Amino acid sequence: MIFSIAGNLVSSHPTHVVIETNGIGFEVFVPLSTFEKLPAVGSSIKLHTHFQVREDGFALFGFYTEHEKQVFQLLITVSKIGPKVALAILSGITISELRTAIIGQNTDRIALIPGIGKKTAERLIVELKEKISLVDESFTFKSDRPVNQNMLHDAVQALVSLGYNRISAQKAVQTLLNEKSLDSVTIENVIKSALKKIK
Repeated sequence: MIFSIAGNLVSSHPTHVVIETNGIGFEVFVPLSTFEKLPAVGSSIKLHTHFQVREDGFALFGFYTEHEKQVFQLLITVSKIGPKVALAILSGITISELRTAIIGQNTDRIALIPGIGKKTAERLIVELKEKISLVDESFTFKSDRPVNQNMLHDAVQALVSLGYNRISAQKAVQTLLNEKSLDSVTIENVIKSALKKIK
């Protein structure tokens, strides 16, 4: 898994960039939200990445922020939405607007995104309305006993570094807290128990 890429920005286009690192140029597909934040060609850059293996080859998708990557990974879990459609969504609406539209079940707003019809908008709302809050940058774990939020976020980061999706990791940790199955809420216990539940 390629978690991120850092190097020299060789070329920049609205849909993709080329980043050279260690003498190798990598083509990375990006949404407009990332393209608009890119530095000038020739500058050093680091992008958070999602690596996809396809029957006809490989594809690398890059994001300026970890938050953008999280939303992209959430979008591609929706049936019939692949990476290209997910990039189109991120290019046509801000993350905060998308989150508000999904929570508010505003099909019309989502359908305004170029290339996204009403059926796709309805499917997004149905499949993501329970998950979209997990990608809020200020996401807080809920528990009926005192918990160390920083420690829980560190546990999620540890799971992400092992190759798991951040949204799935957050959901697994929250499930543990809901079930009250932890003898003690320590980072070691959280990680070990979450590994048994994470999907």
